[in-house]
Parts: sequence; structure tokens; C-alpha cells
Amino acid sequence: MAWAKRRTGLYLAVAAVFIAIGIAGFGAVSLFQTSGSIINIDPESLPEKAGFETYVGDDFYLYYPEEWKREKITSKYSAVEIGLVSPTEEEDEFAESMLVTSDSLGTYSMKDYATISLLRLQTEIIPGFFLEDAGPRKVGNIDGFQAIFTGNDNKNPVIKYMQVYVPAGRKIFVLTYTSWNSTYESGLAEASGIIDSFTPFNSQ
Repeated sequence: MAWAKRRTGLYLAVAAVFIAIGIAGFGAVSLFQTSGSIINIDPESLPEKAGFETYVGDDFYLYYPEEWKREKITSKYSAVEIGLVSPTEEEDEFAESMLVTSDSLGTYSMKDYATISLLRLQTEIIPGFFLEDAGPRKVGNIDGFQAIFTGNDNKNPVIKYMQVYVPAGRKIFVLTYTSWNSTYESGLAEASGIIDSFTPFNSQ
């Protein structure tokens, strides 16, 4: 039962992520400006944090609460770096989840990439898409972008997402927090902590 709930949460997170599928057919609309640098860190030198696990990927690291669990998942939309799910209880309908995906920016700027991705989410991927808020978000020393939106297929409760775009050279990472709308706030602090700890390596 808990496995099924966790998988449901991650499936919904994957459905929220559009990366590099036919974006050339969309016009670009500027939403924000990006800047910042990528730091160079030796993974072996990362300090441990009490109560947190450390995940070190090929291009980044992050910390997540030790109660959260990693799960392997694939997506037709993008390269999945890591999937995380929060603890579940029997009465939970599904666990809050965090998904980290990546892609090449190609010839697009960060601002155009994020804009086109959100347009695709609205028009093709998420039923009942509604953008609640969007704007710049700092992640470490990098200027990224955050979008908060909901979706509703009229068969399930409203699903709420927080999606954060983090540029790293010509690569882009997208971190997506997914929850029922009714439980979004209860998991927001931990999700925000994971996002704030996200740090790309200098792979240039």
C-alpha cells in the first residue's frame, strides 16, 4: 500500500515535468533574467548534516531528510537524476515527492526554456493547469526561476506543484515538488530545504 502511494506521487511529479520535447515549435516569452556562477566542490569534502542524507550525482549534490526515501524512476520527458518521497501513513493518499531532472539548454536561454516548458505543461500535459505564481528564485548563489501551479483532472483532488529551474552552464536542472493541494503547506518546509541545498558542480 505504501509503495503504491509513493509511486503515485512520483508519477504525478513526472507528469508535471516537460523537458526538451518539441520546444522549437513554441514562441519564446521572456519572464525573468538569470545570472550567477557555478561553484567547484570536491564531493569528498562535503560535510555531513545531522538528520539528513547526502546525495551526490555526476553534476550536483543535495541534502534530503533522512526520513525521505529514494526511488528509481524513469521518464519519457526528461533525464531523471533522483526521485525522493516523504514518509507515508496509512491514511495518506500519496506521499509528497521531489523529482530532480536535467536537460541541455541547447540554443535556448534559461528564461525562454522555462517559459516554453510552462506553456507545454498548460497546453498538453496537465489537465486544469493553473499558474498561481512565477518569478525569480535564488538557489544558493545561482539565479533561477520558480513556478507554482495546480492541476485537476476532475477525477482526483487538486494537485499542487512547485517547480524550480536551476541553470548550470548550458545544462538545466528542474526540481519539482508535488503534493495534494490540501497537504502542500505541510511538506513545503522540507521540500524547500531540499531545493535550497541543491548545488551544481562546475562541470565546464
